[in-house]
Amino acid sequence: MEKYSEWMDKGTGIKPFIPVAATNRSTVALGIWAIKAVLLLPLVLLWAALHTAGLGGRLGNWLLQLLMGFGYQVSVDGVKKRELRARHLPQRNRVYVTNFASPLDGLAAAVVSAAPVMLLVPRGDKLYQFSPWQLGWFALRGALDVPSGQPTVDPASAANSGCALFVFAEGTTSAGRGILPFQLDDTVLAQLSCDTDGVYTASFRLSQPALATPVPTGLWAYITRVATRGVQYHCRIQGPFSRAATSELRQALAKGESFMLLGKNLDLNAKRGFLRTWQPAAGR
Repeated sequence: MEKYSEWMDKGTGIKPFIPVAATNRSTVALGIWAIKAVLLLPLVLLWAALHTAGLGGRLGNWLLQLLMGFGYQVSVDGVKKRELRARHLPQRNRVYVTNFASPLDGLAAAVVSAAPVMLLVPRGDKLYQFSPWQLGWFALRGALDVPSGQPTVDPASAANSGCALFVFAEGTTSAGRGILPFQLDDTVLAQLSCDTDGVYTASFRLSQPALATPVPTGLWAYITRVATRGVQYHCRIQGPFSRAATSELRQALAKGESFMLLGKNLDLNAKRGFLRTWQPAAGR
């Protein structure tokens, strides 16, 4: 691992672009998952049809639970767990700055939200819009270059879209232990939040670190991990932060799930350099 010391955070010792080793699990669990997937396929197709019409939320959540063991908990600052209601969850036309570690993060955002979601990945003064599935493919491919033809959205239009806006401010995935420098521009943030009561943070933590994909990962390999481990998220929502700068939001995002703030040198460009030298056999 010494060859990757250039991409280690000096303050914490974290190497954010090196994935957690995914140890082999029982093939029996994978076989059971495959049987469930075949049996549930008609319901998956039904849900996909309903989803295009903005329906089927409960069915989708149930299928995620059965296929992935998908579970989640949400905590909201200032709200006791027993008093948590839908009005405390992500709402229309509110901005939620969030972290990015896994192909499942977009699904997690959609599941915890009380409103339709718009998933945004920043690149300087541009915002690229993704569906949960597109964001998943983007993460599996390493989340470096935005796919050609990926739609951009004007911040003012996004702010009035009627969706809960989730901004994956780091712009790329990491191993899920710290918060990378933001790719989100302060000017873009101000345009997104000009008509709102402030900006929120939504910190997502996976209980299974091997499901984070800081490097490109094959679809089948990832399905195997999900099928044999299950998926458990915790999300902590903080805010609103009025007229917040990206630096303040980055600190709040880290605090939300006790992540570490990583050095400014460990940004998207640093990850590009890392992937040019990454050798999976040596690092896993």
